[in-house]
Amino acid sequence: MLIADDHTVVREGLIAILSKTPRMTIVAEAWSWPGVLAKVDSLRPDIALLDLRMPGMDAAEGVAAARRIHPALKIVLISAFDYGEDVYAVMQAGANGFLTKDCARVEIPLCLNAVMEGKTWLPPGPAAQLAARIQSPELTGRQTEILEMVAEGKSNKEVSRAMRITEGTVKVHLTRIFRKLGVEGRTQAIRRALERGILRFSKII
Repeated sequence: MLIADDHTVVREGLIAILSKTPRMTIVAEAWSWPGVLAKVDSLRPDIALLDLRMPGMDAAEGVAAARRIHPALKIVLISAFDYGEDVYAVMQAGANGFLTKDCARVEIPLCLNAVMEGKTWLPPGPAAQLAARIQSPELTGRQTEILEMVAEGKSNKEVSRAMRITEGTVKVHLTRIFRKLGVEGRTQAIRRALERGILRFSKII
Protein backbone atom coordinates (compact mmCIF):
# COMPACT_ATOMS: atom_id res chain seq x y z
CA MET A 1 0.00 0.00 0.00
CA LEU A 2 1.06 3.57 -0.79
CA ILE A 3 -0.04 6.41 1.50
CA ALA A 4 0.31 10.04 0.42
CA ASP A 5 -0.56 13.31 2.14
CA ASP A 6 1.27 16.62 2.10
CA HIS A 7 0.65 17.07 5.84
CA THR A 8 3.14 14.99 7.81
CA VAL A 9 0.89 14.63 10.87
CA VAL A 10 -1.99 13.30 8.76
CA ARG A 11 0.27 10.96 6.81
CA GLU A 12 1.83 9.56 9.97
CA GLY A 13 -1.62 9.15 11.52
CA LEU A 14 -2.84 7.11 8.56
CA ILE A 15 0.29 4.99 8.66
CA ALA A 16 -0.20 4.38 12.40
CA ILE A 17 -3.80 3.25 11.84
CA LEU A 18 -3.13 1.02 8.85
CA SER A 19 0.13 -0.52 10.00
CA LYS A 20 -1.89 -2.31 12.69
CA THR A 21 -4.52 -3.52 10.23
CA PRO A 22 -4.36 -7.17 9.10
CA ARG A 23 -3.51 -7.68 5.42
CA MET A 24 -2.35 -4.07 5.06
CA THR A 25 1.36 -3.68 4.30
CA ILE A 26 2.59 -0.14 3.73
CA VAL A 27 5.37 -0.15 1.16
CA ALA A 28 5.81 3.58 0.60
CA GLU A 29 4.68 7.09 1.44
CA ALA A 30 4.70 10.36 -0.50
CA TRP A 31 3.70 13.99 -0.04
CA SER A 32 3.11 15.16 -3.64
CA TRP A 33 1.61 13.90 -6.88
CA PRO A 34 5.01 13.58 -8.60
CA GLY A 35 6.15 11.53 -5.62
CA VAL A 36 3.07 9.33 -5.90
CA LEU A 37 3.68 8.67 -9.58
CA ALA A 38 7.33 7.82 -8.95
CA LYS A 39 6.40 5.32 -6.20
CA VAL A 40 3.64 3.79 -8.31
CA ASP A 41 6.07 3.32 -11.18
CA SER A 42 8.86 1.80 -9.10
CA LEU A 43 6.91 -0.27 -6.55
CA ARG A 44 3.59 -1.15 -8.25
CA PRO A 45 1.52 -1.18 -5.04
CA ASP A 46 -1.88 -2.91 -5.01
CA ILE A 47 -3.69 0.10 -3.54
CA ALA A 48 -3.02 3.76 -2.79
CA LEU A 49 -4.65 6.04 -0.20
CA LEU A 50 -4.06 9.58 -1.45
CA ASP A 51 -4.88 13.06 -0.24
CA LEU A 52 -7.15 14.86 -2.72
CA ARG A 53 -5.16 18.10 -2.59
CA MET A 54 -1.41 17.71 -2.96
CA PRO A 55 1.30 19.73 -4.73
CA GLY A 56 2.26 18.96 -8.29
CA MET A 57 -0.96 18.59 -10.21
CA ASP A 58 -4.73 18.39 -10.13
CA ALA A 59 -6.09 15.27 -8.39
CA ALA A 60 -7.99 14.00 -11.44
CA GLU A 61 -4.86 14.38 -13.57
CA GLY A 62 -2.86 12.57 -10.90
CA VAL A 63 -5.32 9.68 -10.70
CA ALA A 64 -5.40 9.31 -14.48
CA ALA A 65 -1.60 9.38 -14.66
CA ALA A 66 -1.26 6.77 -11.89
CA ARG A 67 -3.72 4.49 -13.66
CA ARG A 68 -1.81 4.83 -16.93
CA ILE A 69 1.39 3.79 -15.17
CA HIS A 70 -0.21 0.93 -13.25
CA PRO A 71 -3.70 0.05 -14.60
CA ALA A 72 -4.38 -2.52 -11.86
CA LEU A 73 -3.79 0.02 -9.08
CA LYS A 74 -6.75 0.63 -6.76
CA ILE A 75 -7.03 4.27 -5.69
CA VAL A 76 -8.86 5.81 -2.73
CA LEU A 77 -8.86 9.58 -2.24
CA ILE A 78 -9.23 11.22 1.16
CA SER A 79 -10.08 14.84 1.92
CA ALA A 80 -11.03 17.13 4.78
CA PHE A 81 -14.16 18.22 2.88
CA ASP A 82 -16.86 16.85 0.58
CA TYR A 83 -15.60 18.37 -2.68
CA GLY A 84 -18.55 17.36 -4.85
CA GLU A 85 -17.13 18.32 -8.24
CA ASP A 86 -13.65 17.07 -7.35
CA VAL A 87 -15.09 13.70 -6.31
CA TYR A 88 -16.87 13.46 -9.66
CA ALA A 89 -13.64 14.32 -11.49
CA VAL A 90 -11.44 11.78 -9.68
CA MET A 91 -14.03 9.02 -10.01
CA GLN A 92 -14.27 9.76 -13.73
CA ALA A 93 -10.47 9.60 -13.88
CA GLY A 94 -10.43 6.11 -12.40
CA ALA A 95 -10.51 6.37 -8.59
CA ASN A 96 -12.22 3.51 -6.74
CA GLY A 97 -13.25 5.23 -3.54
CA PHE A 98 -13.39 8.39 -1.47
CA LEU A 99 -13.15 9.10 2.26
CA THR A 100 -13.45 12.24 4.37
CA LYS A 101 -10.88 12.87 7.08
CA ASP A 102 -13.55 13.10 9.76
CA CYS A 103 -14.60 9.46 9.18
CA ALA A 104 -14.36 6.90 11.97
CA ARG A 105 -10.99 5.13 12.18
CA VAL A 106 -12.66 1.79 11.46
CA GLU A 107 -14.06 3.11 8.18
CA ILE A 108 -10.62 3.46 6.61
CA PRO A 109 -9.68 -0.25 6.56
CA LEU A 110 -13.29 -1.15 5.72
CA CYS A 111 -13.09 1.10 2.67
CA LEU A 112 -9.69 -0.19 1.58
CA ASN A 113 -10.73 -3.84 1.94
CA ALA A 114 -13.93 -3.20 -0.02
CA VAL A 115 -12.00 -1.52 -2.82
CA MET A 116 -9.49 -4.37 -2.94
CA GLU A 117 -12.48 -6.70 -3.42
CA GLY A 118 -13.51 -4.71 -6.48
CA LYS A 119 -16.16 -2.53 -4.88
CA THR A 120 -16.60 1.24 -5.01
CA TRP A 121 -16.69 3.14 -1.71
CA LEU A 122 -18.35 6.53 -1.21
CA PRO A 123 -19.71 8.05 2.02
CA PRO A 124 -23.38 9.17 1.89
CA GLY A 125 -22.63 12.89 1.34
CA PRO A 126 -20.22 12.52 -1.59
CA ALA A 127 -22.32 9.67 -2.99
CA ALA A 128 -25.40 11.91 -3.15
CA GLN A 129 -23.38 14.73 -4.70
CA LEU A 130 -21.92 12.37 -7.27
CA ALA A 131 -25.35 10.98 -8.18
CA ALA A 132 -26.71 14.48 -8.69
CA ARG A 133 -23.68 15.44 -10.78
CA ILE A 134 -23.97 12.37 -13.02
CA GLN A 135 -27.63 13.13 -13.66
CA SER A 136 -26.99 16.74 -14.68
CA PRO A 137 -26.77 17.24 -18.46
CA GLU A 138 -23.52 18.43 -20.02
CA LEU A 139 -23.14 21.67 -21.93
CA THR A 140 -22.62 21.42 -25.69
CA GLY A 141 -19.46 22.84 -27.23
CA ARG A 142 -21.39 25.84 -28.52
CA GLN A 143 -22.94 26.51 -25.12
CA THR A 144 -19.53 26.31 -23.47
CA GLU A 145 -18.14 28.78 -26.02
CA ILE A 146 -20.98 31.21 -25.30
CA LEU A 147 -20.49 30.86 -21.55
CA GLU A 148 -16.76 31.55 -21.95
CA MET A 149 -17.58 34.82 -23.73
CA VAL A 150 -20.10 35.73 -21.03
CA ALA A 151 -17.43 35.03 -18.38
CA GLU A 152 -15.10 37.41 -20.26
CA GLY A 153 -17.72 40.12 -19.75
CA LYS A 154 -19.19 40.21 -23.25
CA SER A 155 -22.77 41.42 -23.65
CA ASN A 156 -25.43 39.47 -25.53
CA LYS A 157 -24.90 41.78 -28.50
CA GLU A 158 -21.14 41.14 -28.49
CA VAL A 159 -21.70 37.39 -28.23
CA SER A 160 -24.18 37.48 -31.10
CA ARG A 161 -21.67 39.30 -33.30
CA ALA A 162 -18.85 36.94 -32.42
CA MET A 163 -21.01 33.84 -32.96
CA ARG A 164 -22.86 35.33 -35.98
CA ILE A 165 -26.24 34.58 -34.45
CA THR A 166 -29.07 36.83 -33.30
CA GLU A 167 -29.34 38.22 -29.77
CA GLY A 168 -32.54 36.21 -29.41
CA THR A 169 -30.61 33.01 -30.12
CA VAL A 170 -27.99 34.00 -27.54
CA LYS A 171 -30.76 34.41 -24.96
CA VAL A 172 -32.16 30.98 -25.83
CA HIS A 173 -28.71 29.44 -25.40
CA LEU A 174 -28.25 31.21 -22.05
CA THR A 175 -31.62 29.98 -20.81
CA ARG A 176 -30.65 26.41 -21.67
CA ILE A 177 -27.22 26.86 -20.07
CA PHE A 178 -28.79 28.15 -16.84
CA ARG A 179 -31.23 25.23 -16.80
CA LYS A 180 -28.48 22.64 -17.30
CA LEU A 181 -26.33 24.17 -14.58
CA GLY A 182 -29.26 24.60 -12.20
CA VAL A 183 -28.73 28.34 -11.78
CA GLU A 184 -30.70 31.54 -12.32
CA GLY A 185 -28.26 33.98 -13.84
CA ARG A 186 -24.88 34.77 -15.37
CA THR A 187 -22.87 35.12 -12.17
CA GLN A 188 -24.15 31.84 -10.75
CA ALA A 189 -23.56 30.12 -14.09
CA ILE A 190 -19.94 31.26 -14.22
CA ARG A 191 -19.34 30.17 -10.62
CA ARG A 192 -20.93 26.77 -11.20
CA ALA A 193 -18.99 26.28 -14.44
CA LEU A 194 -15.72 27.06 -12.65
CA GLU A 195 -16.61 24.59 -9.89
CA ARG A 196 -17.26 21.89 -12.46
CA GLY A 197 -14.16 22.61 -14.48
CA ILE A 198 -16.21 23.64 -17.53
CA LEU A 199 -14.50 27.02 -17.35
CA ARG A 200 -10.98 27.73 -16.07
CA PHE A 201 -9.67 30.99 -14.66
CA SER A 202 -6.97 31.09 -17.34
CA LYS A 203 -9.73 31.20 -19.96
CA ILE A 204 -11.45 34.26 -18.49
CA ILE A 205 -8.60 36.33 -17.05
